[in-house]
Amino acid sequence: MKKIISWGFILLLLMLSCSIDSDYNKTENPLAPSGVGLNKQKWHGGVYPIEFYISRNLERYGGQSEDDGQESGGYVNTSFNYLELRVDLGRWGGAYRFPNVTIPQGATINSAYVSLICFISTFRYPLDSIACEDVDSATILSSGTNYNISNRWNNRTDACVLWNDSVNAVPWDTRDSTPDLKDLVQEIVNRPNWKSGNAIIFLFKCTIVGEDSSYYETYSWDVADHTYGAIFYVTYTVAQVGKKRILITKLKNLN
Repeated sequence: MKKIISWGFILLLLMLSCSIDSDYNKTENPLAPSGVGLNKQKWHGGVYPIEFYISRNLERYGGQSEDDGQESGGYVNTSFNYLELRVDLGRWGGAYRFPNVTIPQGATINSAYVSLICFISTFRYPLDSIACEDVDSATILSSGTNYNISNRWNNRTDACVLWNDSVNAVPWDTRDSTPDLKDLVQEIVNRPNWKSGNAIIFLFKCTIVGEDSSYYETYSWDVADHTYGAIFYVTYTVAQVGKKRILITKLKNLN
């Protein structure tokens, strides 16, 4: 039995030598010694991991009332049925937090959007600046006169996106998306201490322009069965290491 197994292994080596004579990237085998003889032959093998890339999609909702809220005059409210993102009435803006964002540290972000359902709008979108709080994992919002949204803006990401891409009112009760926020998310998942499963919060800062009184209000997590709240969509790419490939090469002219 042992002889049969031995001969079978030798036959396998001979078959591999006929079809595999270089490494995976078609370059010279880095482990091959220089040949100095004419008659002797040796078998030489190397083990190389195969790296490839996988694109994945992620969809996340808020998980509780304190995952979204609005701020006006320093007062933060997390229990309204809608958030007012408007340029008048002194509104600072709002925030949307998404827990359990299962993106590996250092993944490449291909696209990222926050999808909102319009409660009411006039004329056009408000002029909003959007950024993320630049932390490893964003905490929930707290209600009260505590500037709990605007204070986070002071520790925002370097990346920031201006949202003002339409001159038309958004139809009531329709879902709409922000501009691409991938640079914001990329900055967060590149943090040294970011971990898959952490939370990300998006901050929407209203920008007042002259006498403009247009506004945009969106449903919050608190409405109905919570499906009217914001949704975070992201696509990303991660590197994967597959099964190791054993390369066996018959080297000639060895002593």
